[in-house]
Amino acid sequence: MVQGLEVAVDAVLAARQAENFKKVFTTSDFTFGGDKGRKFVDWFVNEAIQTQKLLPLVRTEVMGQEKAKIPCAYFGGIMLQSQTQNTQITYGSGVQTRDIHIDLTDLAIAWSSTWKAKRESAFEKWEDMIRQGIMQTWASNVELLAINGDPTTYAGATTNPGLLLANNAGWDVLTNGSILLSHGGGRVNRTILQRAVRVMPKVMEQNFSALRWICHPTVACDMRALISARQTAWGDSVGQTGEVPRLEGIPILEVPNIPIDKDVATTGETAGEYHCSLEETQYQLTAGVNNIIELNVNEDNAGGMTGNVVGTLTAGSYTPPALCAHIEAVLNAADGSTYFTGCATIDKNLRIILKSPRAGANSEIRILNTGDSAIKTAFYTMIGMKDIPTAAVPVIKTGAASGTPSTTNDGTFIWLVAPKQFGFAIDQEMRGSREYKQDWDRNDSVIRQSIDMFVDQPTYVVKITDVRSPVD
Repeated sequence: MVQGLEVAVDAVLAARQAENFKKVFTTSDFTFGGDKGRKFVDWFVNEAIQTQKLLPLVRTEVMGQEKAKIPCAYFGGIMLQSQTQNTQITYGSGVQTRDIHIDLTDLAIAWSSTWKAKRESAFEKWEDMIRQGIMQTWASNVELLAINGDPTTYAGATTNPGLLLANNAGWDVLTNGSILLSHGGGRVNRTILQRAVRVMPKVMEQNFSALRWICHPTVACDMRALISARQTAWGDSVGQTGEVPRLEGIPILEVPNIPIDKDVATTGETAGEYHCSLEETQYQLTAGVNNIIELNVNEDNAGGMTGNVVGTLTAGSYTPPALCAHIEAVLNAADGSTYFTGCATIDKNLRIILKSPRAGANSEIRILNTGDSAIKTAFYTMIGMKDIPTAAVPVIKTGAASGTPSTTNDGTFIWLVAPKQFGFAIDQEMRGSREYKQDWDRNDSVIRQSIDMFVDQPTYVVKITDVRSPVD
């Protein structure tokens, strides 16, 4: 889920940030490891979160201590009462209080910047670009953690995404006690959205103008399709402009950090596919080291298979989409067919998916390693396969026909909520340091911060689970 950000210099933003952020990197207290006070933290957080989709809309609490309680009061029911002269008034009716317990977790963002990179950069404002990029990356990672953090699922993780998400329980976990509606593994439709509106508590109805459908952009695309399919001028407009509409009178908020790779049970037609776990922007193939793949896929919907086809890939550097296209071309050439077209693709996080190009009951892909080739093993390891095939045990993934229960990992969820129900707490002190490493001719920098997430009142959230959102 974690993506690298390629940041172009925005002249207006860079100018606004330059004086404030530059001071942090040049003053002696930062250089030798100092604290930045409340004023700087307020400025940094406000600037950073504006680069994201959900963070600017949630509640932010700046904390003065690592562990604390946030008192909350909830007003509901009938509080206005009749009053007769010389009679006792009833106090406290309709008022509920509770404390939200905050336990800040220490996090750090670190980076290096070499003098050579600065000299060779085409950007005149190299340092401004680095500062802007760090700020956006910090905010993107915080929003990712705020939504997807899960210490139970990611306990013992060794990859960067898992290590980050193991720190705090995010809003996905914290809303598992909310009003839950399972969509049963289907794509979003008007029926499930109308159910969500009907089951929401009266308090949410009374705060209707603040509500949002919060979902991943691919789900929002499906939502727009519900409208654009209508034979009306409004439907035509949505299809042409991609405008963000209201469904059931509620605006849609698209948040890319919401996951679309959750396991979900479905009875829809699926294809046999294997999802690799590595998130890379570039793959390097070396002849005789890691450039051979072996697959067998079904060549038709009747269950016929291509047989084991070995492809020797051309050495070189490939982006994930380019590598997928090369795999298909090489295997098609080796087989003298087009059966492998669509056998390699990527997900939203640039992770490679090896799949059968055909869905249904006879859909199958076999990832093989005949002869226990070290070259094939190295290739499968490079693309992030957790299950490395051997000559004795190939990796086999099968699909399912429509109506047959199966599990796929293109699941997601939709929140119906006022965003202010979500919150994150942040330490009022931000620690940072910068050190010049003369042996490497580079500057090593780090910013340390402590955060935690909370949900104000989970019962004021409707969460639609088990929603499918396939990329293709």
